[in-house]
Amino acid sequence: MARSFRYESSIEAVARSSWYTGGRLKANPLTASLASDYDAFDAKLTTVAAAEQSLNRTRVIAQGAVDGAWQGLQPFPGALSKKILALTKNKRNVPLYQLFFDKDTPSRIGSRSLALQVATMKPWVVHLKASSEPVLQACGTELDGLITTGESALASLEAVDESIKAFRNYGDRAILYDTFNGLNKSTGGKLDKMPSDNKSLHLPVTFARGFFEPDGRSDAPEEKPRTSLDVQADINRNVAEKTKLDAELKTVQAAEAAEAANEAALAAKRQKAADLKASAAAAAAQAKQLEEELDHGQA
Repeated sequence: MARSFRYESSIEAVARSSWYTGGRLKANPLTASLASDYDAFDAKLTTVAAAEQSLNRTRVIAQGAVDGAWQGLQPFPGALSKKILALTKNKRNVPLYQLFFDKDTPSRIGSRSLALQVATMKPWVVHLKASSEPVLQACGTELDGLITTGESALASLEAVDESIKAFRNYGDRAILYDTFNGLNKSTGGKLDKMPSDNKSLHLPVTFARGFFEPDGRSDAPEEKPRTSLDVQADINRNVAEKTKLDAELKTVQAAEAAEAANEAALAAKRQKAADLKASAAAAAAQAKQLEEELDHGQA
């Protein structure tokens, strides 16, 4: 029997099914007249397939722009951190540094998705541009451009995703699928009547079935049994990916450890400075008391 295609089915599957049925119809003189409907459908399919390819191309371009914008923003938090620390003499517990990195580290902010990068860093632009430090003003101008690029890339990707969704669910592609399902149903009905309408030909009752590509062949090519080489190839790919992720993990952990060690060293110095100030104050008070006793001739 003719199968019905869901919107999730690939347009290649619909095309293959249409071509198959059209070819089968043309091969039989009794059914050749029905093939013209599939030729007409093929012309519509070609137009819709070109539109889908154009949308897919646009989405790939949009994704490339998103990835490029992410790469542009990724190093900014680390670079900004270094410039602020140069101004604060490596002090992180000061308002200027905590304004940007109070709740998270530069490396973590930079590793987030583009949408989260933009959401986190966009508020920084106003503070940086309002700074009295020229180096931070320049950072504000740079970040403003990076944020604008990122927002534009995200908006383009969202727009094309919406266009693809509409195209597939209720646009030209959905209409094409509905048309093809209706054509198959109509053709199947005509073929089902042929055995009874042409009794002298002794057609089998399953006559219609052979004109439609069997289920399981339209949505995807027939899968071959996996071999040991296929399994080994998957293992090799996973090992390579794990090696890459392990290296990235070590890099991030090293950066976080270095930052934590630096913060601990600064905290120790701050404590030592406080202790020295307290000792100095106590010594000064003791010296003052001794001077007063000497002034009064007390032993």
